[in-house]
Amino acid sequence: MGGRVCRNWWRLWVLPANERGHYPITPMGVEIGLWEGECQNVELPWLSWWDLDGNLLLDADDGERC
Repeated sequence: MGGRVCRNWWRLWVLPANERGHYPITPMGVEIGLWEGECQNVELPWLSWWDLDGNLLLDADDGERC
């Protein structure tokens, strides 16, 4: 590309939230959304992964930390 910025390869669009307030990423079979609760002694809304049925997906450390 010789130092030029190519802006034609991407597009932005508004993705509406579903009925749970999550944003589905259908090709991956997941949603991204907020889980509100306490984790590591901090009460905050946490950015979290969910399956398409609305079940929270935990990573390997979540069970021990939260």
